[in-house]
Amino acid sequence: MVAVAFHAESLFTLKALRTKFFPEWGLDWDKIRSSHREATFNVYNFSKHSLRAVPAAELTEDLLVAAGSLPIWFPPVRIHGDTYIDAVLNIASNLEEAIRRGADELWVIWTTSTRGRWLSGFVGNFFGIFEATTNWTYKRDRARIEANNAAIERGESGEFERRIVVRELKAEVALHYLSNFSKRRFPEAVERGVAAARE
Repeated sequence: MVAVAFHAESLFTLKALRTKFFPEWGLDWDKIRSSHREATFNVYNFSKHSLRAVPAAELTEDLLVAAGSLPIWFPPVRIHGDTYIDAVLNIASNLEEAIRRGADELWVIWTTSTRGRWLSGFVGNFFGIFEATTNWTYKRDRARIEANNAAIERGESGEFERRIVVRELKAEVALHYLSNFSKRRFPEAVERGVAAARE
């Protein structure tokens, strides 16, 4: 079993997203692409080692699946000869892209743990890596925004040339979705999230 896992492309697949959930959710790709709403989805092009912010006008089923293709857990997605994965190990919240597109008020929902507790085992190690990469890039971007705002207050232009307001909703998540294999516990996880968000 261990030998098989070492050579497997991933532990699980996202086939159910394509065959069950996307149809149940009624996703209409043409309608999404024709929307006038400003929205982006982050994916990482592993073949070219580049972060790609996909606007709604370019969104496809493959790109949306790639946005959730977390390495080890789910397989990468091949698109036009390139390999795409979830961008989360590169960036979890693309604040810079939102600013580049004109946002001057950012609402960030941050549920990645910031406790700094290294846990043992495969899952604990994986999420330790996850925390290290995502928290660092988020803190770096927040520091850039704070430096920008301080420069503007001094009468200088600042990196982003305008004041950027960040509204942050942050909470520790007790029950992680990737390690939840019981149908009964999913509603419990959702209700915990609702209660924490309301609080």
